[in-house]
Amino acid sequence: MTVKFKQLTPFIFPMLVLFNTFVSIGSATISYIVMNQLINYQDATEQFFLDYYEQSDQSAETKVLGETVTYIQSEKEQQEHLRSRNQNLKSISLEFSPNKSKSAFFQEKVIKDSTNASRDADYVSETVVVLQQGNKTEEIFKGDFHLSNLEWLNDRELVIYRSCGTECMTAAIIDTETRLLQDMSLGVGYTWSPNKQYVAVHHYSYKYGISVADRGNEYGRRLLEIRRDHPDVGSGLTDQTTVGWSPDSSKLAVVIRKENEEKLELLVYAIERQFTLLHQQDIEQTDITNLTWEGEKNILIMGSGMSSNISF
Repeated sequence: MTVKFKQLTPFIFPMLVLFNTFVSIGSATISYIVMNQLINYQDATEQFFLDYYEQSDQSAETKVLGETVTYIQSEKEQQEHLRSRNQNLKSISLEFSPNKSKSAFFQEKVIKDSTNASRDADYVSETVVVLQQGNKTEEIFKGDFHLSNLEWLNDRELVIYRSCGTECMTAAIIDTETRLLQDMSLGVGYTWSPNKQYVAVHHYSYKYGISVADRGNEYGRRLLEIRRDHPDVGSGLTDQTTVGWSPDSSKLAVVIRKENEEKLELLVYAIERQFTLLHQQDIEQTDITNLTWEGEKNILIMGSGMSSNISF
């Protein structure tokens, strides 16, 4: 028996309407159930946090310690946490002056933040540098979590390094006897001369290369600057800039990408002669792993599976 399509036509439309009605009712029912579940979940979540904060309010105040929020339920627990943290900070940051008469190290303090009245910002931490001489200790510098390490330049000058992003490394140099503080920028890195009188500052943003500053009355004054434009086409040689000070701090060797050429070159400067260029030559290596002085007029450059011994 064959049923023709025309015979079914009168029934198709009513059936579709009835089907859509059932689907709509079903979807609405499901949506209603899901919505009620979400509302119940939200109410439960809100109640959880309300109960939590009520419990917190009944105990000690909520405090913030360092970068991570730490909820401390008593003053005793707070002091114990801080004491343990500062023991670790001291052990990893402790540095002695060359003659061992002084030492310096990082410590953390929790202080009241009067500028912010919110619950989770009542207490904040700050990092301080503690100077110890004999049985006497005192704070000589305050900073934040950007402080990275410290170093003695000599028996009275201390350097505190701070890193806060690209081309944002800085140094605070403190005279521990006069408390004179001087700041200088260190680019993306630095290399001190052996006598700590000069520092070669490494740069990469804008133009790559180095600049050299001294520690005279004009601390941070640039005595030498070798900065070059980044090539239009990327080059792996732009991050191969390497420096090396001679043992007596009288000369500076610099390996840098040759301007407008895809090769490296060696430049040697005489510091005591106002950074006069003493020597310049191309080198074969393209991946520098080490640059060392052997005596006052001999340089060993290693990299790319080979070495170059250069005399001038």
